[in-house]
Amino acid sequence: RSSLIGLLRGLRPPAAQTRTPARTIFMMGPYDPRTPEDEEPGVKVRVKQEVPEEAKLSFRQRMAEWRARHHPEPPACNIGLPRSLLTASRSEPPDEKRQQELERLARNQQLRVDLDAVELAWESERRPEHALSAARHYSIMEHLFGTGCFFYPVVPLRAHFADPDLPGRVRPIALGNVMTPRQCSEAPDLRWQEPQDFNSSSSGQQQQLKWAVLLTCPDEHLQSAEREYAHWLVTDIPGSGRVAEGRVRLPYLQPIPPLGTGLHRYALVLFVQSAPLEDQQENQQLAGDRLAERDFSTAEFYRRHQDRLTPAGLCFFQAAWDPSVRTVYRHRLTDMGAEPVFEFRWPAPYRPKMQQFAFSEPFNLYLDKYRDTKDIAEETLKEKLKSVHPFLGRRRPESKYPLAVPAEGYQPSWLKEREAQKILRQGQWRDLD
Repeated sequence: RSSLIGLLRGLRPPAAQTRTPARTIFMMGPYDPRTPEDEEPGVKVRVKQEVPEEAKLSFRQRMAEWRARHHPEPPACNIGLPRSLLTASRSEPPDEKRQQELERLARNQQLRVDLDAVELAWESERRPEHALSAARHYSIMEHLFGTGCFFYPVVPLRAHFADPDLPGRVRPIALGNVMTPRQCSEAPDLRWQEPQDFNSSSSGQQQQLKWAVLLTCPDEHLQSAEREYAHWLVTDIPGSGRVAEGRVRLPYLQPIPPLGTGLHRYALVLFVQSAPLEDQQENQQLAGDRLAERDFSTAEFYRRHQDRLTPAGLCFFQAAWDPSVRTVYRHRLTDMGAEPVFEFRWPAPYRPKMQQFAFSEPFNLYLDKYRDTKDIAEETLKEKLKSVHPFLGRRRPESKYPLAVPAEGYQPSWLKEREAQKILRQGQWRDLD
């Protein structure tokens, strides 16, 4: 026994050879193969790689840098009135004592707010920036005046149409709201408010400025994507609400979006007119009965008269086709022989090659795959007319158990299934009722 204990004690490792827990050292920087790992036993050196500068950016920041490098935006140019008119009309904030008084009233639920005054303040201070943001969202500025051109609608423009279906009700034009062409059958009523001291000249004398109104659509042109159709052009307007006293160079025409083209944008632009338009092409008054006379480009129009016209107000709406457009094309526009209609040409459905014997499905359903859908619809309509009287309605009463009566004579299985679907109004016959 003593010899066995001594043998076990001899197998015990010495204290110097006992293993110590390994320590891990993290080092920043590239991997260095010369790191002396052997000099300090039990130490593992792991090099933590540095994150490159490009990887520290988010996806949005990297996309912004890529667009700026490959698709730089052209320099923006303000073609309208100066933005200083916005800050000049803003009211001063209340002093500290007044703010404490308003806070006390609000906490006690005694504060009364004049909503008309709030709306008036928003119209003069925030609405121009909001209108510009909406116009950029709908690409109104880019498609009317060109890339990089914009203006602040510092003159609040209010416009509405008289609803022809509901007398006494109006349809206001906001910033992209949807209306029907029938609701826009008559010219809109326009009102605007000039900024304070707007008519003052540099010499301090008052000068009476005139106004011009343009209603155009950048989406309606039937032949060119770069051209427009002008729906209304009035110049030499003496003031707000006096459009009837201006000079009508192009009479009003309601929206005429062709069938199948979806929503179209209609922009109403208010210009400040500092001098009469002397262009011979603009001075002649057009009847507007021909669509070719309404061929227009807002960018070219402004480029010719940029010394006399300055855009100051904007509102726009959207409209899609309705039956009133067909009446305009047929009876008012003399150069249009027919109404343009745009239809999507669907590709022909895939039909596999016919087999001599089809065992996978009923005989009639297999043949219907290769029939024209119009022939199937015609067959269904004729069957419906057999069972419906033009004045008395359905001729045969409905049975409580329609499949209880067996068919007379021999019928193949596919014909029995077809007659059962006709009775139950299933498959091809689901529209009989």
